Amino acid sequence: MRDQRIRILNIANMNSDSGVACFLMNYLRAMDMKKFRMDFVCWDKREDNCYAEIKKMGGRVFLVTSYKKNPIRFLAEIRKIVKQGGYDIIHGHEAIMSLPALWYGKKYKVPVRIAHSHSVGMTSPVKELIASVSRHAFERYCTDVMACSKMAGDYLFGDQVFQERGQVLHNAIRTEEYAFQTEVRERLRRELGADKELVIGHVGRFNENKNHKFLVDVFEKVLEKEKRCPASFDRRGRNDGRCEEAGQ
Repeated sequence: MRDQRIRILNIANMNSDSGVACFLMNYLRAMDMKKFRMDFVCWDKREDNCYAEIKKMGGRVFLVTSYKKNPIRFLAEIRKIVKQGGYDIIHGHEAIMSLPALWYGKKYKVPVRIAHSHSVGMTSPVKELIASVSRHAFERYCTDVMACSKMAGDYLFGDQVFQERGQVLHNAIRTEEYAFQTEVRERLRRELGADKELVIGHVGRFNENKNHKFLVDVFEKVLEKEKRCPASFDRRGRNDGRCEEAGQ
């Protein structure tokens, strides 16, 4: 007998330091898994990813060949998963790399096919070019488009398509986990050696599309008013050196 849960196939590389992965895991933990089954197509094989928790909650993780190593095999594996999966929904979170699954989804009559924009920029000029020429493909192969903001939706899908068919899906969090705690504040200030100074903290990947240069420019203005103002950066992700150069 076929599993009666709604089957959702997510195209998302679930590395644990990814904002997209955090977004998806927040929703996954809040969903009624008696009604839904969330499967994932990923190509990052690091051991610190979210795969164990996904499997514990009843989902499946398909580790496919990286498109960078073997694009033909990548496409073949995506095709097999979509063709045999019997999915009700395909939800693509990887912009350009979601297109093969969305294309196969239309071919094999998956009723709901969603592309989701999580950013307002790409990490390279080549990817920017590919994204710009892919807008027609998203319009053709998707039944719906989503984004974390209207700006992100307009960027990837074009303002007309997003206005007609788009929906903003906010990056929901469990607010109680981020509630102010006096003891945490005091402990962190001791670790930073800060007494009564204003402290500015930032957590985020050091990638160009996170716009750290703007953050450094703002901090420069703050220093004009607060001469002793430490800034703490939790550095994650790849970086080509420009973030540090901006702070010199």
